[in-house]
Amino acid sequence: MSNIRTIRIKDLEAVNDIYNQAVRAKFSTADTEPISMEQRLSWFREHELSDFPVYVWEEKAVIAGWISFSPYRKGRKALQSTAEISYYVHSA
Repeated sequence: MSNIRTIRIKDLEAVNDIYNQAVRAKFSTADTEPISMEQRLSWFREHELSDFPVYVWEEKAVIAGWISFSPYRKGRKALQSTAEISYYVHSA
């Protein structure tokens, strides 16, 4: 059964694994090295306190992908209602 819901702290390891798959495969990320869990926790906290949510996609109770909204060009007033959308799907 599929389910889409907001991210929870318990999802961070799966979310980070999926992201780091993309980093290692040299897919569309701006990172060249895998992200640590400490960095992922900081990212989670930033999203937790903002108007830009993160959603996970569960397939049979396993995180299969995720999508996040982030400020686009943070600090530029003319773009304050514009968001960057990032999405990643587990390679399996």
